[in-house]
Amino acid sequence: MNIASGQTWLLCDQIDYILGGIIFSAFYFPLSFFQYSLIVMIFFTLHIAVTGLGYLLGLKDQPY
Repeated sequence: MNIASGQTWLLCDQIDYILGGIIFSAFYFPLSFFQYSLIVMIFFTLHIAVTGLGYLLGLKDQPY
């Protein structure tokens, strides 16, 4: 895959964070499959938007 240690991999960069949160919260707040899918899509979209904003503001060296 040629991904160096510490290098960002856009598709899987934060997936463990969101899946861990979903698994943990599923015991306390069971949701439908659609709702869990919506959470993942919103999180992915926000992650890209906030990372891009950080780059535009000069807070990040790379836009991803």
